[in-house]
Amino acid sequence: MKRMRTAVTALALTGALAVGAVAATTVQKITADLRPDMTVQVDGEARTMLDQKGNIVYPISYNGTTYLPVRALGEILGQNVAWDSATQTVILTEKTWETVEQYATIGAVEKAMTAAEQDIASLKAAGTYTERAKQYAAQMVKLESVRSSLEALVEKNQEDFRSGAIDYRDFNAMQDRTGAVDVRLKDAQAALEKKTIADDSGRLTAYQESDSALKTLESRTAELEKAVKSLSPASDYAGRVKQYQELSEKLSAHSRDVAARAEIINEDLRQQRLSYDDYNTLSARTGNLDVRLKDAQAALEKKTIADDSDRRTAYEQSAAALKDLERRMSALKTEIAELKAAGDYAGRIKQYFAMDEKLSALAKDVSARYGVINDDLRQGRLTYSEYNALSQRAGDVDVSLKDARASLEQKIFQGEEEQPDPKPDEGNKTVYDRYAAKISDLDGRADKLWKDVEGYKPANNGHSNKQQHKAIFNKIDALDDETDDLEDAIEHSYKKGELSKSQYRALENSLDKVDDKLEDMEDYLEHRLGIDD
Repeated sequence: MKRMRTAVTALALTGALAVGAVAATTVQKITADLRPDMTVQVDGEARTMLDQKGNIVYPISYNGTTYLPVRALGEILGQNVAWDSATQTVILTEKTWETVEQYATIGAVEKAMTAAEQDIASLKAAGTYTERAKQYAAQMVKLESVRSSLEALVEKNQEDFRSGAIDYRDFNAMQDRTGAVDVRLKDAQAALEKKTIADDSGRLTAYQESDSALKTLESRTAELEKAVKSLSPASDYAGRVKQYQELSEKLSAHSRDVAARAEIINEDLRQQRLSYDDYNTLSARTGNLDVRLKDAQAALEKKTIADDSDRRTAYEQSAAALKDLERRMSALKTEIAELKAAGDYAGRIKQYFAMDEKLSALAKDVSARYGVINDDLRQGRLTYSEYNALSQRAGDVDVSLKDARASLEQKIFQGEEEQPDPKPDEGNKTVYDRYAAKISDLDGRADKLWKDVEGYKPANNGHSNKQQHKAIFNKIDALDDETDDLEDAIEHSYKKGELSKSQYRALENSLDKVDDKLEDMEDYLEHRLGIDD
């Protein structure tokens, strides 16, 4: 039962939607009309739009276009709305209600609906608007549990009918029951809204809201000032840059929050929600915060990046990093040269993987350094001669890595003596024998299924034909899945050293024959039934 968004057709929200300051990067002030006379309807119902604090917000008109508050609209349409101040981006994602329980049957849904209706009927509205908004949110979790379960049941009912699992009478009976619950849902939500958020008494005034917000901003500003004052600069420039970036990001984000609050205060004055005296008081506080944050930023710069006496150039940084990579490469080459291959195959496999892990880690770091060097060239931090020298050193390490890997493989695998088959313990089979028996069983079942396929006679009824086709193809798919699982298990045993190379290859060849047989079987059946891939 997908909810239709018929009244608001200009916005389609699927998955995740992000709206950022991409097309235009310059903030422009405009004069627009606030339209409390306009109504927003969703699914035929008039909806009240609320901001993050529960205040009613209205559409605005500008140059013949109506604009709706994105947070309020997103909440109505079941979206999570977030603001990324760092990128100036509004982000909308599909809302997941907290602790939403799912009901598997229509009886369970009806029972849950009745319980929700009783809760709403017995609900006593709180004395403050904030608490009433919390009551609304808590009850909506229960209603959304019913709604999401109901939608799932409607989809299942339609799918069961399309597949022939139920007849038309059962389909209609379920439709009637789900439709009745849907009507009850809408009535319950309307009753809940009327009891809670429709009553906006006790809501904070514009002055009280900004006063409260500024107290929070002032407290956060004091925390940041303290963090800057107590900061002990790192001993090296790279460390101080990191300190600067981390704290500067927090200061910048906080500055944007202060600027946003200043804009709200300005808008409240324009809309006559503030007197001039109230406006001047609040505006002075935002101005003071702005000055304090700028001073904190300057103090941070002085403590960290202003001191660049030990700053290394991009070339020096990469040269030092490459020196460490070369040292690690030399140590690994020595380790491989001194490696004594284990006497048993399983032991050699463990040696190989242990050393291969170290080589792979070094290869990853070399690749990352290549990226840094290339970026430094693009950004003009390296000359071409410096770039060529560094790139050559990174390339030499890369070549050494390939040589080291080849030496490792030669030492571990060349002249490999096959692991002798262990003698079976009394009453048990070897790993190889167990796998061989499973493959033999799969092969026998595949032969039996071949006979069923060759003797397959579809029914005359079209619907029954589809069911029969699906059943026999499911048998082939099930056997194919078992083959894949067994192949994975054999490979895992080989890597653990439980199988020798010759045993592994023999089992793989036998399993491939079964797999080919299943593919031929499926191709034969599709050709016979005239089914295209």
